[in-house]
Amino acid sequence: MRSYTLDTDMAIYRITDDGQVFTRSKLKIPLVGKGMEFTGEFKEILKEEKPLKITVNNRGYASVAMLKTTLMVHNLVAQEFCSNPDDKPEVNHIDGNKLNNHYSNLEWVTRAENLKHARDTGLNRNIRVKKHTYSSEETRTKCLANLVDKSALTDDQVRYCREVHIPRHKEFSSTALAEQFGVSVAAMSKIVKGQTYSHVK
Repeated sequence: MRSYTLDTDMAIYRITDDGQVFTRSKLKIPLVGKGMEFTGEFKEILKEEKPLKITVNNRGYASVAMLKTTLMVHNLVAQEFCSNPDDKPEVNHIDGNKLNNHYSNLEWVTRAENLKHARDTGLNRNIRVKKHTYSSEETRTKCLANLVDKSALTDDQVRYCREVHIPRHKEFSSTALAEQFGVSVAAMSKIVKGQTYSHVK
């Protein structure tokens, strides 16, 4: 099992290639001189290494609290153990299991590739969408602009829209998502920006 370390002022973190995260806290003791005056230097003591608590967030991903923020375990593993020659921005779980963070189950992908994989593996199977047809593009634009929002989206649908939204994308722009879910473009724009449904995380 391979691992790498992140050395910070407060602790040393060790991340393994199968998704385990460990920490060794640093204790800094101020050094004093003969007159008990602070010398400006510290003696650093490393505490015993301990596993860092891994929690599962509301999207089903393993995460850890470190470096004064919350980080996704799959990203920590992939950035060290998965090559990314094309500089792709997202990490995908090949088998669809978000908790399987072994490096062999991770790959770097584009946003579009990640969304296609989610559809192909059925990760978004609980999201029900509508497909409308229009006589012309002009009719479609007018209908979407003037659409009255008569039905509320479920929390899962809101999460889905925010997760897949890609500006000006054929399938995942605000306009395309508004058409799928039967809401106005203005309403969908507020949804993906978090201006509405703020309780949904």
